[in-house]
Amino acid sequence: MNDHQVSDLILRMKQRRHRHDRKQLFDWETRHLSSEQKQQVEQQVRDRWGR
Repeated sequence: MNDHQVSDLILRMKQRRHRHDRKQLFDWETRHLSSEQKQQVEQQVRDRWGR
């Protein structure tokens, strides 16, 4: 996922009130990635969540 896609994903995750819903969205959006790529995106989301 590129930088813009990660930013978009974070914005959409923040619109979900419940952690479960955010996780579901994350899993859906990253379903096509390898587990290594998925971990990288997850780390980017964690790093940028508070910004």
